[in-house]
Amino acid sequence: MKFDVHKSNSYNDQLNIIQSNYLDLGTHGLKENCRIMKYTDSVYVNAILRYPKFWNSLRTKTQSLEADKNRIKKYLKNFKKLYPNSQSANLYLCIGLGNSGGGKPINKNLVIGFELAFSDSTINTSEYQSQKKRLI
Repeated sequence: MKFDVHKSNSYNDQLNIIQSNYLDLGTHGLKENCRIMKYTDSVYVNAILRYPKFWNSLRTKTQSLEADKNRIKKYLKNFKKLYPNSQSANLYLCIGLGNSGGGKPINKNLVIGFELAFSDSTINTSEYQSQKKRLI
């Protein structure tokens, strides 16, 4: 995901960056998750501008996503071996706004919120007043 909205001073350009580089290119799962969670280009831009340290640290995590994707596929294959009668579903890994770690399935498909599922001590949450509060 392109988090470079802070490089533009124009709010309209920032909206366009998120819309064209993330939302328009998103999978069916991302689009459905955004619809359900009411995530829009302006919601993303406002969050990125409000919490730049968080989003910059999240960017580092997304750079290793390809290796993580292969690891996830391996785990899913092992799961299928353990539970051969389980039904397959699509797995969507979406970058949300800190409040969608994994909600209800969307049409029997699983959505995982990348920003929560892959969060660890390298994610900078210093801009948030309380870890117990919802991130955004």
